Amino acid sequence: EMAFCDWSSDVCSSDLGSVLYGDNAVGGVVNIITKEGKGDLSGKLGAFYGSYDTQGTDAELSGSHKGLSYYFYSKYFDECGYREHSDVASKDFNTRLGYKLSDKLKISFNTGRHQDEAELPGGLDETELQTLGRRGSANQDDMADTTDKYYQLSFDATPWPEDMYYGNFLVDLHYRDRHVFDSFWGTFNTDRDIRTKGITAKYIFNKPVFDKSVNFVTGIDYYDAENKILGSGTNSDDIDISKTEWGMYGFLQYELFDRFFVNGGTRFHKADYTFNDKMAVSFIEKDPSEWVSMGGLKYEYGKGSNIHANVQETFRFLTTDEWYTWSGLNTDLKQQTGRQYEIGVKHNFDDVLLAHLTPYWIDNKNEIFYDPTAGGGWGANSNYEKTRRVGFETGTDFNLLKFFDMNSLDKLNFFVNYTYQKAEFKEGVNDGKEIPMVPNYQINSGIIVGFLENYQIALNGRYVGQRHILNDTLNEMPEAKPYYVVDTKLSYHKGLMEVYCGINNLFNELYSPYQAKKTLTTRDYYPAPERNYVFGMNVKF
Repeated sequence: EMAFCDWSSDVCSSDLGSVLYGDNAVGGVVNIITKEGKGDLSGKLGAFYGSYDTQGTDAELSGSHKGLSYYFYSKYFDECGYREHSDVASKDFNTRLGYKLSDKLKISFNTGRHQDEAELPGGLDETELQTLGRRGSANQDDMADTTDKYYQLSFDATPWPEDMYYGNFLVDLHYRDRHVFDSFWGTFNTDRDIRTKGITAKYIFNKPVFDKSVNFVTGIDYYDAENKILGSGTNSDDIDISKTEWGMYGFLQYELFDRFFVNGGTRFHKADYTFNDKMAVSFIEKDPSEWVSMGGLKYEYGKGSNIHANVQETFRFLTTDEWYTWSGLNTDLKQQTGRQYEIGVKHNFDDVLLAHLTPYWIDNKNEIFYDPTAGGGWGANSNYEKTRRVGFETGTDFNLLKFFDMNSLDKLNFFVNYTYQKAEFKEGVNDGKEIPMVPNYQINSGIIVGFLENYQIALNGRYVGQRHILNDTLNEMPEAKPYYVVDTKLSYHKGLMEVYCGINNLFNELYSPYQAKKTLTTRDYYPAPERNYVFGMNVKF
């Protein structure tokens, strides 16, 4: 299914979560919008080659003429993979066409296609690591391929006289067809064909009233998804899962006093599922619904500086493919709900340094996770009972050239972000234990240096602290070790041309970011690539 995201807005706030974007928007959303063509005809051609026979090309073309805008993008990617049996090949194409019929009506058409073929090397336990090495694979027959197509037709209307503004109306029509085929052990094959149709309509008012900023949005969503699952080989499943859902919502942000804003919103959302297991001659229906609300405050006390606080209720209904795993259909799963609290401050120090601090508290009920040992050892989605995440995010981003006068440097920017999080279970046999795969500490930092007018070098590092491995809900096994990885990129710009080279995992850290409990005493490791290289060129016109 499609995530409930604002396809029409250029800004997508993570603070609004489930209220505006509904299903599968817990903790906020990422708004991905195909670029709109503007100005004269322009474009870009790129190519790269790297370690593990990684290679690819991409092309971009965009522009506008009178009322017509156009944007085209295509990309090809192919790599043999760091590990045995980990080849990946993918193709992408996206386009956006827009036409301004009048000052009152604009239409646009977006379409895209993604296709990939991937070998799946799987995990390695301690014995397999010793016999096969970290680049080996114990799953030489596992593979998957995906074809994903989408179409979207959008209308933006402002049906008022020239000298009046009472808001605008946005209507989007969506269609998506996603086909996935996977094969395990060379005999257990599954075809999934998910087709989703949808319509979203909203009204937006964004204009000062009596010199006070007002931002109001209300709308309705409707989606209809059909997932046809057909097994072959040793998989005899023949299952149809459908999901019809609709929601209505409203959100208002109002400038109560000068630079002091209050906001609030609410959403009602309902879904109807049907599960038709033809081999088991079973037909089941479910009809969950949720009403969630949120509210917040923000005071902008200076340029680029503010204090903010918000609380919101969240929910996540399962997508059609989450009800099904290797072990078959699992209709005992529950829908996830939660509540989030956040308070923070962002301060701009004279456009030289930007710092932020955001403490948060998140309570979830029936949190959905993948359990590799469930379903008789085949793996299945499951629910945690109650979980709590308490922590904070802080960081800075500043321009060091404001402190140092160095004629040879054109740019010297540094950033660092630090996250502390304590995630634990609050009920049942796991009460007080830490949630697997959630590190207490994470750090991201980097520096960008521009020099001699045409050169730029970037260093980016990330630290992930120790964490309990997947499915170790009782915290019985040794934790996964922390790791620190640094990537660097050197580029040369001249006119419309860029040439670059990059080194990933500069210090050759040997680590496995993902680990899963296999038995009571063993685990599976998924090793990450060692030091590797990439070289490329981009030409703009």
